[in-house]
Amino acid sequence: MKRLQGKTALITGCNRGIGKAIAEEFAQEGANLICIMRKPNPEFKSETDVWSAKYGVEIEFAYCDMNEEDSIKSALNEIQKNKTQIDILVNNAGMAKFKPFIMSRIDDYKQMMQVNFYGPILIMQYVVKNMVKLKKGSIINLSSISGLDANVGNAAYGASKAAISSLTRTLSKELAKANIRVNAIAPGFVDTKMNSQISTEYMQKMLEQIALRRIAAPVEIAKLAVFLGSDDSSYITGQTIRIDGGI
Repeated sequence: MKRLQGKTALITGCNRGIGKAIAEEFAQEGANLICIMRKPNPEFKSETDVWSAKYGVEIEFAYCDMNEEDSIKSALNEIQKNKTQIDILVNNAGMAKFKPFIMSRIDDYKQMMQVNFYGPILIMQYVVKNMVKLKKGSIINLSSISGLDANVGNAAYGASKAAISSLTRTLSKELAKANIRVNAIAPGFVDTKMNSQISTEYMQKMLEQIALRRIAAPVEIAKLAVFLGSDDSSYITGQTIRIDGGI
């Protein structure tokens, strides 16, 4: 039996990188998907058509800009019209800007918090109402080791990810009585477009600090998300789990 058979997962930011890997792993494990993205992506749609046929799952789409509250609410209203039961939420959509603190503008902080923190809050509030009625559910937030460790140039990004980890712990206690588990994943360096902003010199220095001497493949993060979304992790809640190769 597939670990997510019969479940429906709502995943944000799932047309590339970690989000795309999570979506495919979930489909492979039998989950029906609601994919939230900024805009339609024909290439990604073609790939999901293959997944749907190969794994026997249903895949829907909704579109919004995580920078805009009204856009998020509009997408959630569209999802609500279908009255789909959501068993798993993966808040993956995010953004990163790496700047020294003294060179950062307050707008950098506002944008980072909107996309990485306030947007996920809106989505969680919508999904939780549905999960509370069902007395079950799993919420998975994508945090980062930048929210746990101190690194030069990560003030804004790290603060937003620290906020999502803190919220994860609080919600795990508030929602436990409804049998809703809330956890976060804190990846280290992953082979995605986001990390292309990092200089080769800095990346080499970081590789020397990683016990496994390599960065992660997105699918390695996705497999942890599958575990947290499945009943295999039924006694795990309130955790921010590092997956960083041993930094």
